[in-house]
Amino acid sequence: MKLTESFPCEVVVDGAAYAIRTDYRCGIRHEQMMLYRNDLTVKDILENWLPVIPENLAAALEAVNRFYRCGENLDQEIGRKRRNTRLYDFDVDADVIASSFRQCYGICLHTAQLHWWEFCELLDGLPAKCSFSDRVQLRDTDTKGMKSKDRRKVEEQKRRWRLPDTIHSKRKKYQTLEERNAAMIAYVDKRFAEIER
Repeated sequence: MKLTESFPCEVVVDGAAYAIRTDYRCGIRHEQMMLYRNDLTVKDILENWLPVIPENLAAALEAVNRFYRCGENLDQEIGRKRRNTRLYDFDVDADVIASSFRQCYGICLHTAQLHWWEFCELLDGLPAKCSFSDRVQLRDTDTKGMKSKDRRKVEEQKRRWRLPDTIHSKRKKYQTLEERNAAMIAYVDKRFAEIER
């Protein structure tokens, strides 16, 4: 997104503009629903974001998912070669995310009104030396080649801050981000087909 542009407050579905809830909490709810809810429906996803649901649910879902990805298409996201490993969770890490935003930006997330895209920019921009970044780095630490005493200490901390399994990780471990995204799209398509019946 260009610095001369404002954050969007609507999505376009079949040529018509629809207001979208932009609060960062909607983005967090979206991600947590996608990761942990077995009974998730297209309607649940759309109601989280849109005060008025368009008739074309497939196009609305595509628009909402693009908004969730901060304007990127899925192909662009895959092209950036993101890691396959989850390194944080909004529920597990709520305390360190909140404290890092307060420490680094002077923002209290409990009272702040932030656009989802702004929240994502700030989360990505947190410096290496804050509590959130420390926890993420710990989860990403490779213990191969470490002395046994150091390895035990790091592995103990990793177990302490281990992330819960998602509905997707319970089903299958994916080798690539592309596999995970394809499985997630297939899951949403399946739920969408159930609604159309």
